[in-house]
Amino acid sequence: TLISSQESIIANGKFTLNMSGGTLSGKPARQNMYNPSVVCNGEALINMTGGKIETTANQSIAVCAKNDSVINLSGDAVISGTNAGIRFGDFSGRDLGNNNVVNISGNAKVTANGAGNNWKIGFAIQANATNTSINVSENATIQGSSYGVLAGQDGCSVTVSDNATIIATSGSEGYGIGAPDITITGGTITAKNYGVISDMANSVVVINNSSY
Repeated sequence: TLISSQESIIANGKFTLNMSGGTLSGKPARQNMYNPSVVCNGEALINMTGGKIETTANQSIAVCAKNDSVINLSGDAVISGTNAGIRFGDFSGRDLGNNNVVNISGNAKVTANGAGNNWKIGFAIQANATNTSINVSENATIQGSSYGVLAGQDGCSVTVSDNATIIATSGSEGYGIGAPDITITGGTITAKNYGVISDMANSVVVINNSSY
């Protein structure tokens, strides 16, 4: 277990994290400023087959990456944030990331509970990045207070299959999935307001054999 009073890991170059157990827990000193627990400023590869990455600060992010990064979660791996579990790119849409992939399978979970905000705004996965794909399969769970997955930039896609679950029911907004390219061939989407929203130009949504 690594418990830090600030970020648990800052990686400014090419970075690989292989994690099969234990906990990385960060509580950035500048609370309410969206500081991540794990910061990846270069090309990152994160492979988790178990263990947990979390932030305990209000309105903060568990894992933040920017460009050319891959995050693979399987087994019982958990990423747990308050403002966001996983974010690509900076908080501002003016500085987008690009070309990232997330693969979530097994019993893995990504959550964001919205703590520290009156509206309980939390994004389990938020891609302020172009050309980013998010794939959720098997028994994985994605649960954000406001958004399960928000990936609204050009070239982004979300694929949900098997018995995966996307939940966004407790915040002020409640959107299950927001992206220009969404394919759902299995699983369950449960949301307060919109299960699926795809209001971008040239959007494609395919839904088959799922609860919605």
